[in-house]
Amino acid sequence: MLRLEKVPRASFFEGWTRGFFLGLLVYVTTVLTAYFIGTRTNLDMTLCAVNRFLGIPCPLCGGTAASLSLASGRLSDAFFSNPLVSLALPIAGLWILTWVCLGYRAAITIPKPILLPLGVLLIVANWAYVISTRQ
Repeated sequence: MLRLEKVPRASFFEGWTRGFFLGLLVYVTTVLTAYFIGTRTNLDMTLCAVNRFLGIPCPLCGGTAASLSLASGRLSDAFFSNPLVSLALPIAGLWILTWVCLGYRAAITIPKPILLPLGVLLIVANWAYVISTRQ
């Protein structure tokens, strides 16, 4: 199901360009700025296009709040904001740290015909949860 393989640590950054890092920095800065301005001024700083134009939350709505709750150690608040983001961020962080710090890359050995429906099921279940708690 999960296999660790030894890889060069620098291979994590192969294919990443300065533009990617700059784009990531701009994105994170924009999201955090909108979040902090919105919470301090009570302005609607919704960045989610689905929520803004259709009036329904997307599967990742609450992800910013979940990320900030995780960063401040409030695990239950993070999980109630968005369960999928609350589980995916620590797993992704652990995967990156294992690769960059230890030189091992985790490889999932679940067959793709099973992995894709499982991923879709997780996203749909998360979306149902987000919709049920926001309306």
